[in-house]
Amino acid sequence: MRVAHLVKTKSLLSDGRILKWIESLKKQNIVSEVFVLEDKNEPKEYNYNNQRVTVTALFFRKFFKKHKGFIFKIPEFSVKTYHFFRKSTADVFVFHDVQHYLTLLYLCLFKKKGKKKLVWDLHELPHTTLSKIYLSRKAVQYILAHVDLIVYTNEARRDCILKLFPFKERKYVVLNNYPQQAYIQAPKASLPNDLKDWLQGLPYVLWMGAGSRGRNFLPLLKSMKMIVPPVRLVVMGSIQQEMKDYIERNDLTDYVFCKFVRQEEIIQYVDNALFSVVLYRQDSLNNMYCEPNRLYQLVTRSIPVIVGNNPPMETTVRKYKAGIVLPDGGHNETILAAAINRLCMERENQGIRLHLHTLPFSKLMSWDDQFRVLVDRLRSL
Repeated sequence: MRVAHLVKTKSLLSDGRILKWIESLKKQNIVSEVFVLEDKNEPKEYNYNNQRVTVTALFFRKFFKKHKGFIFKIPEFSVKTYHFFRKSTADVFVFHDVQHYLTLLYLCLFKKKGKKKLVWDLHELPHTTLSKIYLSRKAVQYILAHVDLIVYTNEARRDCILKLFPFKERKYVVLNNYPQQAYIQAPKASLPNDLKDWLQGLPYVLWMGAGSRGRNFLPLLKSMKMIVPPVRLVVMGSIQQEMKDYIERNDLTDYVFCKFVRQEEIIQYVDNALFSVVLYRQDSLNNMYCEPNRLYQLVTRSIPVIVGNNPPMETTVRKYKAGIVLPDGGHNETILAAAINRLCMERENQGIRLHLHTLPFSKLMSWDDQFRVLVDRLRSL
């Protein structure tokens, strides 16, 4: 069996979920190839882990900024995706996001039965606006009902999709964003030298991913003025310009460390953090039911967390007593600052760490165990 992955992502090499798919399939002696559209919009070909990667680019992206010109960019992306699909010798095609509506609709309508199999990895929700328009709702329902397998990120997202786009399921698998066993069982990693020099002995709060408004990063910055003990903030990802301006205006430059971190280096920043904050604004169902990979990367390494009351995150933190659940999505900086001050207390922090250290996460949150079930389903296709 050969598997092709079709995906639109910021950067393939920083997309933890897709990389885990590729690596996990390789362990099962299954060859992957990848067709990807990245934010840089630069075409190229290379090998990742001895698997072929084809990076495409869109002509119309040269004329339209981000979130503009969809009427031109979506059809172009669909044509290029179909061209890859037609040429590829893969047996199973996994569409890893919700950007492939046109391609999937066409393939569900016209592909030959018994030939190439279609899998939709719904780690994001289909756009809710499509559920409000009769024709688009019917199109999404048709795709959901006719792909050969659906992969959901969690049960909450599955329930939400079934309510928004009622359809008769064929085959599905739930594949939570758990870490791989190698990550969970790895020995404690050392602190990177550049970060160690910058910290000068101070503890740090870790923020994984982009510092953006959609993730309530601004309330975190505002809360730093209300934090009692001296701590610093380490951001693993880019920071939006609006947030950079706030940092400079409020003399926070010396307290915020920002760096793009490769997947294999993440554990160094996680293992040495005092705790982490994981937030999502609740202005969309997609954010509300988000189950971020980084939450599990933190908890399985016994790092306390502060999260908003988004259902999947709240359930996880309460179930494993992994930290503090805020009464909102994290937009109130006063409440957020109080939670940060609480986790800065050694007794509170160490109590959570010791408890997490006793939990058998290799069994409780095993990507590998779930993925073996998925591989069985793929082979059964």
